Amino acid sequence: MKQFLISFLIAFLWTGSWAQSQLDVPRALAFDEYLQLIIDNHPVSKSALMQEDIGQAYLLKAKGGFDPKIGVDWAEKDYDGKDYYTNGRGELKWDSPIGVQLKGGYENNSGLYVNPENSTPSSGYWYAGLSVPLAQGLLFDDRRAAVGIAGVMNEMALNEQKALLNQLVLEAGKAYWKWYTAHYQLEVFQEGLDLAQQRFEAVRMSALQGDKPLVDTLEAAIQVQNRKVQLNNALLELENAELWLESFLWDLGGEPMRLISGTYPMLEQEVFYTPQSLIMDSALVSHPAIMKYTLELDQLSIQERLNREKLKPSLNVNYYPLSRPYQNDLVPQFAAQNYKWGLQFQMPVFLRKERGELRLTRAKIAQKEWAVDDARAKVQAYINQARNQQRTFAEQAVLLEDMAQNYRDLADAETQLFQTGESSLFLVNQREMGYIQARIKSIESLAKWQQAGVQTAYAEGILWMNQEP
Repeated sequence: MKQFLISFLIAFLWTGSWAQSQLDVPRALAFDEYLQLIIDNHPVSKSALMQEDIGQAYLLKAKGGFDPKIGVDWAEKDYDGKDYYTNGRGELKWDSPIGVQLKGGYENNSGLYVNPENSTPSSGYWYAGLSVPLAQGLLFDDRRAAVGIAGVMNEMALNEQKALLNQLVLEAGKAYWKWYTAHYQLEVFQEGLDLAQQRFEAVRMSALQGDKPLVDTLEAAIQVQNRKVQLNNALLELENAELWLESFLWDLGGEPMRLISGTYPMLEQEVFYTPQSLIMDSALVSHPAIMKYTLELDQLSIQERLNREKLKPSLNVNYYPLSRPYQNDLVPQFAAQNYKWGLQFQMPVFLRKERGELRLTRAKIAQKEWAVDDARAKVQAYINQARNQQRTFAEQAVLLEDMAQNYRDLADAETQLFQTGESSLFLVNQREMGYIQARIKSIESLAKWQQAGVQTAYAEGILWMNQEP
């Protein structure tokens, strides 16, 4: 049994565009090169590859919650020749990832009507200190939850990218093997027509010489007509298959691309596409359909932790030492007795909102866990079905190839008998039709085998992963 390697070679790429000269020799496009072209240039692929940037943008945005902030506040009032007040403050504030807020700056307030609690020395004063949450927010808070959720969203974006590319490659693979089937079936029908035409000429000459009855020429002519009809139908199938294949082909400039005239699938000695199957346990963990729910569960787990944190009372303590500049020198002079400090406490009496949020999140987690179990069972069944198909089609490809060869030998033998007058034209036509049908089935079986390999990789969620950009 022969094995087959399907390979195609694309128009040569030169200086960022397709080479404008087309050689007048047949070209072959390898399946892996065809898929790589789609991954590189197809609009859906380009859109999917943007998912990584989207995920990184979410993460960058969330981390921005911990960016230090610098600000200046200046207010001045003059009326009827009087300096009512001049309030000035410059401040640097940082909400650290451990929940502690660090703050420092310079404040100088003056004027006739400055609020006494805001009064400062004429040179102003420096302050620096911190605010510490002792209950709610000490171990976890909204900012840390936002970063955690953004990290999960980044993984979700990459998982969505994988799912989109797997789907694209699956559809492109179907188009490829449909094209392959139509191309080689057309060759079989062309071979059948050539045989029928050669036989018609031979029978006609024999009839003119009186060696064959004239009715044999009519039967031979009918066979030529039948096979022309078959060839026309096969040509239509090939044209439609090429149009569908071309819908997946785009150049680097984002323009649809057409197949170069003469492009054909070339049969070799080995099967090209034999993806490495995953162990079932690994497939059930990494499959995009399962990872989607798993990552959603991770998000809900972060939300649940935040909801539990909100059940705690809010208790914040802050302390800011105050340092007065020395005369005209802005360098602060520290004195332990100069400081500001405060304490804030707050807690809802019944915590109904907080308890409701926590209960809602836990209910969503339970729903998502059931969804994960359901998705895992479906994916497992889908993988087993795909593997069964791949194994069965592989066995059929071997059997049908041998069968086609046997039909060919039988047709050749019947033709020799006919030439010696020991057989009839009817039997010769029957043998040839048997060979043609067997060859058609063999081509279909090989295409199904290869498509089953694509389907198996897709079922395991690794189809695109086998085609590294």
